[in-house]
Amino acid sequence: MWKKCGRAAEYFEGEHDFKAFKASGTSSKSTVRTIYKAEVKQDGERIIIELTGNGFMYNMVRIISGTLVDVGLRKNKTRRNTRNNQIKRPN
Repeated sequence: MWKKCGRAAEYFEGEHDFKAFKASGTSSKSTVRTIYKAEVKQDGERIIIELTGNGFMYNMVRIISGTLVDVGLRKNKTRRNTRNNQIKRPN
């Protein structure tokens, strides 16, 4: 279950515009950030989400973490999975 969450975390790595992952009312001049490492680990009953980057906006890590938990609980599908499910393959 959490392996799926870990695979989804990899999509956050790199330089991206994280406008969708900022709290409303945040007055950052730029929403572009670089995530150097995004990992999801399980330690017993705990799930540990580690994000390393060059800067974070207010509540950005909280929103990313919630999104990853939703993916792990199968509430959301990654864009790639959704697209693959829409493609009809020949028999």
